[in-house]
Order: sequence, then C-alpha cells, then structure tokens
Amino acid sequence: MDSTIVNREGIEKLLTMLPTEEERSRIQEAQSANPDVPLGSAEQFLLTLASISELSARLKLWAFKLDYENSEKEVAEPLMDLKQGMETLRASKTFRSILSTLLSVGIFLNGSEVKGFQIEYLAKVPEVKDTVHKHSLLHHLCHIVMEKFPDSSDLYSEIGAITRASKVDFEELATSIQRMEQECKASWDHLKVIAKHDGSTMVKVKMSDFLADCAERIIVLGIVHRRVMNRFNKFLLWLGIPLHRIQDTKPNEFCKIISEFALEYRTTRERVLQQLEKKASHRERNKTRGKMITDVSFSLLNIPKPSNISFIYV
Repeated sequence: MDSTIVNREGIEKLLTMLPTEEERSRIQEAQSANPDVPLGSAEQFLLTLASISELSARLKLWAFKLDYENSEKEVAEPLMDLKQGMETLRASKTFRSILSTLLSVGIFLNGSEVKGFQIEYLAKVPEVKDTVHKHSLLHHLCHIVMEKFPDSSDLYSEIGAITRASKVDFEELATSIQRMEQECKASWDHLKVIAKHDGSTMVKVKMSDFLADCAERIIVLGIVHRRVMNRFNKFLLWLGIPLHRIQDTKPNEFCKIISEFALEYRTTRERVLQQLEKKASHRERNKTRGKMITDVSFSLLNIPKPSNISFIYV
C-alpha cells in the first residue's frame, strides 16, 4: 500500500474499473474460444484485475488508510477552533467592554432598564444611525469604548478561531464521525476477508495495529465533539441566552454573528482613529500657526521680539 505508486485518485479509478463476474466470464470464454488471438490491452488489464483476490476489499482498505488522517483533521481542527474561540471570548476584556457599553447605550436610548439583549442585535448595530450626523451606532460605540477603555483592542484580531469556526457546519461534523466509525468497521471486515487469502503477514499485523489505533481515536473524537458541544451550550448560558433558545443556536451561525460584527467594529474603529488623529493634527497646526508668523516677521525685520505683547492668531 504505497501511495507513491498509486494515489487516492488512482484508487478511485481502479474501484470504478473493476470487472464484474459476467465481464470476466465473457473475456475468459473469448480467450478459450480463440487461444491464438491475443487479448486487447483493455481486456488483458481487466483480466489482470480480476486475477487479484479480493481486490475491491484491498482498494477500499487502502483508501481508508490514505483518507483517515485528513478525515480526522477535518473534524478535530474545527472543534479545537470552537473551544479556543469560546475561551478567547470569555477572557477578552474588549468583548466584555463592547457588550456592557452597548447594553448601557441601549438602556439610555430606550429609556428602560434591561439585563441584556439578543446576540443577533450585533448584526444591526452598524445599521442604526443617529438623526443629526447620520453616524452609525457602531461609530458612537467605538468612540465610547476607546474613551472609557483606552487599552481595548479591535476585537477582530483576537478571534481568529471564531472566524474559522463560523465557516464550519458542526452538525456535519457529527455525521463525519459516524461515517469514519462505519468505514473503520468496514475496513476490519475487509482485512478479515483479505487475511483468508494471504494468511498471517506483516502487512496484516501493521494494518491491524493501524485500525485498532483508528478505532480508539475515533472514539476519543466522538467524546471531544460531545464535550465541546456541551461547553458551547454552557457558554451561551454564560452570555445570558435563554435556555429554550440554546438548542436552536447553531455554533457556526453564532460565530458568524460575532465574527462579522468584530470585522465591522475593527473597520469603524480604524476610521474613528483616523478622524481623531486628523482633528488632533489640525488643533496642533492652529496652535502653532500664529506663533510661526510672528517669529518669522521679527526675524526678517531684525527687530527684537517684545516679551509683553499679545497676538491674535490667524
């Protein structure tokens, strides 16, 4: 089972080309009827495939061996991203600052005391605008957070794991684990069938060890999946999401809301920072403009500058 000789795509092609029992019988009958006529390359190739005992089982076992590492990775990495993302949000001072500030603003605008708001409201924050300057609520939120919490970050740069998790269907992960389990069991059956023809060989020993290891890792993967999903439900409770809505909240949809809001927040924050820098630069220019004019005037006229004269800045 050397992948340098036949890759995964080659195995798939071979599986589709395996001759049926009827095709093999017809080729053999034609060969017996015309022993002096050599077989065509296609017929000879099919007959060669048919001569290998349990070739279908061998190819499927080989395919499972080649696929397993990637299959495990495709399940494990999103689970680790979701786990890490929840830990990051829990520990993020910026995330707490944004939520608490947004809640305070909402209470002020609505004139009513509430304990929280639905997480879906984050998607609407960039759309709500004031009636005077037409600035978005997100624009004002950035101003307040940066003023009250000067050490806060842009949030988006903290939550790479959340952004990656937003692109994964976590219900599909559970299906993938079940599929891996079924393929592992089928591979054991393939190995048993092959062993009847090959007997006890070093390849059989190695494959037995490989499949036993895979079976154990798949069990662990299922446990990890269940624990991460339970941790996600507890995380939603920590955020204040009602118990009856938790079962309907999908991890990828939740992560998408957080990720898209964080991206909007970073973009708006950068724009606000640029505006503040321009205003600060403009103030500095206004402070020095009058002083520069008077200094230059006295220097050109070679007149000593009076120490007790006031000047009007232009």
